[in-house]
Amino acid sequence: MSVRSSVVKKTAKTALRGNWCNAIIVCTAAVICWFLCLLLSECMGEILPSWAAYPLLFTAFLFIFAPVLLGAIRYFWRMIFGMKENPVAVFYYFSEKRLYLRALRVALAIGIRAAVFGFFVLLPAVIVEILSRASFYDFFHLSIPIWSANLVYLSTFLRTVGEVLIFFFLLRWFSLPFLATADEGMTIGEAVRRSAELSKFAPTDAFSLVMSFFGWFLLCLLAVPVVFVLPYFLTAASVRFRFLIAAYNKEANRVGSADSPAFEAT
Repeated sequence: MSVRSSVVKKTAKTALRGNWCNAIIVCTAAVICWFLCLLLSECMGEILPSWAAYPLLFTAFLFIFAPVLLGAIRYFWRMIFGMKENPVAVFYYFSEKRLYLRALRVALAIGIRAAVFGFFVLLPAVIVEILSRASFYDFFHLSIPIWSANLVYLSTFLRTVGEVLIFFFLLRWFSLPFLATADEGMTIGEAVRRSAELSKFAPTDAFSLVMSFFGWFLLCLLAVPVVFVLPYFLTAASVRFRFLIAAYNKEANRVGSADSPAFEAT
């Protein structure tokens, strides 16, 4: 049985006690990197064609933001075990080529899967949107159907459904960055397989954690609260993963199956 979100959040608050200042600095650095990536892609979008905006944004997030985010996850993971580090540890994965490449492999493992899945679930919305445009019919020298204007609403609906499906797909890989940071001896391929196993073992853990922070995320729309909510959420996510590992190891020991390997939680 999964640990209640209230217990996870209470444990997270305890872990943050006396660590709030450094935690806020770590998350502020991550937020600044996020906005720098957005700014960089927008600036380049003014020079290059508009169709290049999304690849540029993906590239900026991959090479700049992903290592910083993984460094922040590592910081909070170590913090819940009582390890105090300098906030500069958020840039840990920039300290060595080997570590930087590891961070990129983690980001690519999630990003490529999300891109492929997103392509298929968003394709219907893209097709319907194309069919709703007058330029499509002009290109083929066809008369514009009266009903084509209504396809805009259908396209919006399909896009929303696709984005929700992508959200749930990403939740499946909730454990991957934690596995990659908690056990640096584990290969990324192994972390991907173990993350899928943990997702099947506790399919609702990540979703329940995110939903428990729904009100806090709405507060982040005001921008400033982000640097206070993010430390709380990342600490809670680390605690949730720790409980998940403990529950999985307990079940693996109970079953005694060779197909259910135990994980290190430290």
